[in-house]
Amino acid sequence: MGVVLVGGAVGWLVAGRGGGGAQPVRHTAVIPQAFGAYREAKAGDNEWPEYASPNTDVSKGEAYLTYRASGGRAMAIDVKLDPVAYTADDGTRIGPGSDNDTTSLLGISDAGIARSYPGPRQGGEIRCAEDRAAGHTDTVCAWQSKFAEIRYFPMVNHRAIVSATAQNDFRSFLDALVIKPAKS
Repeated sequence: MGVVLVGGAVGWLVAGRGGGGAQPVRHTAVIPQAFGAYREAKAGDNEWPEYASPNTDVSKGEAYLTYRASGGRAMAIDVKLDPVAYTADDGTRIGPGSDNDTTSLLGISDAGIARSYPGPRQGGEIRCAEDRAAGHTDTVCAWQSKFAEIRYFPMVNHRAIVSATAQNDFRSFLDALVIKPAKS
C-alpha cells in the first residue's frame, strides 16, 4: 500500500513491494566487527557529533557506525535498510537503485562530479564525490541496492578528509557486510 499525496508532487512506495498488495520484504544486516585494518569503535566512541548517542543497531532503524584504524583513521558509515522509493510528477524514479538517489545520497547537485568504482560482492557500483561544504572539502561515497542505502565518510583525527582510496576502504566494509531477509 503506497501513499499518494493529493495535490502533492510525489507518490511513495516501499522498496521490495510487489504488485497485488504484497507486503514489503524487510531486511536485516550483520554488521562486521572488523574488516581490513578497521575495528568497530567502542560504545560511546563515534564520529557522529550531531548525535549524542547515535543508533548503531540496524534492526532499530538507520544506523550510524564508526570504525577505527591506526594513525587516527576512522570510517563514519550510515546504513539504512529497506529504503523508500518515490516517483516525481514528471515520472522520474528517485529511490533505491536510481542515479538520482545516488546523487542525493552523496549530497551533491551534479551527478557528473561523482566517480564510479566497481562495487562489492553484492553487486552494483560504488560512487564517490568530493563534497565542498562550509569551506571544507571531503570525500563521501555511497552504495545502494533495492534493500539498502549506505554512505561512507573517511576521517582522520575526527575530521572528514579527501581520500583517493576511499572506494577501496568502503568496498572492504561492504564485502564484510551481510544483508539478508529478516525472519518473520
